[in-house]
Amino acid sequence: MRDHLSPVAQLHTISFSKLLHKDLGEQARLLDAVENDGFFYLDLTHADSMELYKDYERVLHIMKSWFDQPVEFKGGFAYGSDVQGYVASTM
Repeated sequence: MRDHLSPVAQLHTISFSKLLHKDLGEQARLLDAVENDGFFYLDLTHADSMELYKDYERVLHIMKSWFDQPVEFKGGFAYGSDVQGYVASTM
């Protein structure tokens, strides 16, 4: 049996902390990753990243409170577009 291995992308790991502190080298690495690979890993392990995580939790809370509204309320935001507005679940 012949082993068949798929190529593995060598993606950049970009430091959110360095970007937050306007590190020019990290900005250049981010630009390179986006222009050449289109993807990158975002390192959120530094303490500076906690604020981003808190923002994420706030967004989740806002989303939950919006989706907890009655269907009739959300229906007022159905714009008939694939990319905008509310679409009721068919389930």
